[in-house]
Amino acid sequence: MVRGNEQQSDRHERRYERDQYTCDPHVKNPKGDRCHAGRDDDLVGKPVHPAAGILRKKSLPGIEAVSHARTCNATDTRTRSRPMEITLRRADALQRDIRTALKRIPLKPVISVSEFENGEEAIKDASTSLFTNCVTWSGLVEALYEIRRHVGRANVAAGISDDLAHLAEIDDRLSMLKGLTQPEARRLDPKVLEGRLEKMRQSSDPQATRFGYAVDEVSTGILSERGLAEFEAEINDLRRRQRDLRDGLLEKNVSNRITLSEGSVKLLKEAGLI
Repeated sequence: MVRGNEQQSDRHERRYERDQYTCDPHVKNPKGDRCHAGRDDDLVGKPVHPAAGILRKKSLPGIEAVSHARTCNATDTRTRSRPMEITLRRADALQRDIRTALKRIPLKPVISVSEFENGEEAIKDASTSLFTNCVTWSGLVEALYEIRRHVGRANVAAGISDDLAHLAEIDDRLSMLKGLTQPEARRLDPKVLEGRLEKMRQSSDPQATRFGYAVDEVSTGILSERGLAEFEAEINDLRRRQRDLRDGLLEKNVSNRITLSEGSVKLLKEAGLI
């Protein structure tokens, strides 16, 4: 007796599951045919398996009938932003564009109201505008630092961070060497130097003047021609390394990419930045 009740209960459950879905004659199946399969009108309203993908759920108390999943997914795909891949070079330019856009967003909590305006209305409008601008500003800042984090990780992975460190070192060395190789650094010929000093010693006025200033010393560089030539050679070598590093960086910035999230893509599109 118990076994019979269990079998009857199972039949009721299967019938309930079957009745949750009915064929929708207005929806095409994946082959492009209507659910009633052409001329066979007897199939209209007959139960079919849910996996067919062309079903519509039967109306239950308090639940509206909904479209099949394919239609919903297709609509979401059209309206929803997708992740976007951009090169590191584009990411660098995009960060500058975002910073420029941030500067243009007004965030002023104080307004001026004339005697001809409604004060409360003016404050209400300004508050709404300020809130909207704050939301936009926050979203752009979040997108900016998301890009910055992605770029930082990509730079390390691609070796760009090391190249940038080498470039910074080269710049400092070049700056130092340029100071050492200025024209004033070349030493005077020994005979010229000694002649000027001897002239000062024999002068009747120990405070001889030049251009109105007292002159009691001779200025001379300390680097020989050989020393200057070595520094110039080092400068040329550093400039070659600098060019090679910059060419390599350009290639890496174009060939390596980062992925922007859906939220960042949507916000940047609304801001007109991509």
